[in-house]
Amino acid sequence: MTCLAWAVTTAHEFGLIDRQLSVEYLHWSSGNYSGGRGTALAAAGALRADGQPDGPQWPYLEHNDDSDPGYMPPSTVIGPFSRAALRLSQTDVDMLSADLSSGCLPVIALRVTDAFLVAAGGVVREDGPGSDGHAVAAVGIAQYAGAQSVGGVLPGERLVCVRNSWGRSWGVDGHALMTEAALQKCVVGALVVDPA
Repeated sequence: MTCLAWAVTTAHEFGLIDRQLSVEYLHWSSGNYSGGRGTALAAAGALRADGQPDGPQWPYLEHNDDSDPGYMPPSTVIGPFSRAALRLSQTDVDMLSADLSSGCLPVIALRVTDAFLVAAGGVVREDGPGSDGHAVAAVGIAQYAGAQSVGGVLPGERLVCVRNSWGRSWGVDGHALMTEAALQKCVVGALVVDPA
């Protein structure tokens, strides 16, 4: 489940200037910590103790098999390593907004709904609690100021812009606006990366 490594890397890179970090290294390193790959506990341990080298040192390859005994960093991973702390945050839109205002990109753990899978028109509307865990990075929050409903978005409704790891074909260029109702229905937790 590399989605957590992708979302945490997006949040970690946000505080760094012109640095692209290795998603693959964070995913691999998390396997050495309690909880294992794909868990917040392991990602927190790996980020704090090991950090992440620059992305080109170990680029993400979609078809890497992390269960293969040979799944190891290549010799090109030499550092430097950017370390950070991963802490829990709150999942309500006010707190996500406060995290964004303080210069942090929140990582949101959620259950995937049918509306999220499609992200039709770049908007995810509420359609149930969903299933299957996933992680995305929140990159912005806005409030729809129009006088009439547009595409199911109501006047005054707050929208959370999320960046997904599923590629540019999801939503609009890999991003979508989640209505506050959709987010609150399927959110599981939120994390924030504090650079060391």
